[in-house]
Amino acid sequence: MTSAIEYSVIWAAANDKAKLAAVSSNLQQVVAQAQAQRAAMISTAFAAVGNKLAGGLRRFIAAQKRRSAAAQLMAMDDRMLRDIGLTRSEVPLVVCGLANGETPDVLANTQAFDHGSQANENRSNRAA
Repeated sequence: MTSAIEYSVIWAAANDKAKLAAVSSNLQQVVAQAQAQRAAMISTAFAAVGNKLAGGLRRFIAAQKRRSAAAQLMAMDDRMLRDIGLTRSEVPLVVCGLANGETPDVLANTQAFDHGSQANENRSNRAA
């Protein structure tokens, strides 16, 4: 026959197994949550790095386009620039305007450029 002490030992062991199973289940849930949070943080970090790289690449490409446009305009002679309504000193302004989404016509035909050109012509005519 089994004594009361044996029953209490068996009961304690069974109770410990139940507690161990509960602790193990909780531990597995905690580990799963930690792994999910870690994966989310890594994904967020890679997305942020990717966005920074993409932004840098876009800025680099835009700068290359501006340099190319400036080089093409500066390669023209003064007569060709005058034909399209520009002076050599206006090339950087036009190129910067292109970077901001404006067209060369908007910058080349502003009042400031027209008055400046007229004033220079008037001075040249008076001197002659």
